[in-house]
Amino acid sequence: SPITLVSGVGHETDVTLVDFAADLRAPTPTAAAELAAPAASALMSALQGLAATMARAAERGLASKAQQLDRVLPRLGSPAARLATASRGLDRWSSRLQSAALHTAHARGNTLRALGQRWVTLGREQMTARQHRLGTLATTMQALDPQRVVERGFAIAETSAGQLLIDPKQLAAGQTLRLTLARGSADVKLDSVAPRP
Repeated sequence: SPITLVSGVGHETDVTLVDFAADLRAPTPTAAAELAAPAASALMSALQGLAATMARAAERGLASKAQQLDRVLPRLGSPAARLATASRGLDRWSSRLQSAALHTAHARGNTLRALGQRWVTLGREQMTARQHRLGTLATTMQALDPQRVVERGFAIAETSAGQLLIDPKQLAAGQTLRLTLARGSADVKLDSVAPRP
């Protein structure tokens, strides 16, 4: 049974069965009551003993933890020292970051300057090539300019209607032509026409 059973029949000459099943046997009911409910002073004394034992155990535990803390504290260092170390580390990282940023900016500046110089060089090269091309074209145009041809002693022949003459078949004896020369023009009359043999 989960309930504690105390036997205290008393004044019996025989042993009862309840005595064998009981958790505690007393010769009389009074003795059974005394066993089941000990005196308050005894309980207080036991309780005080337990309290003292617990207090001593707590003190020993606190002392042990204090010793452990004393052993660990030197390794941890003071918070101010740790903060100072962290601050120095932060300063170092900040300096390195600033140096890296300046280095990157300097490198990019060099790259931009190199690209700018290359752009200027390419621009000059293209300008020189175009000037040369323009010079060549100007020379070609001057060579093809009819005025230049006329200045070398040639003339431009046109009909009275303004049609350029390039073939003797366009001509007839007695026809009036206009000749454009280097320093003016002249009207001429054909006596005869001779095609190229």
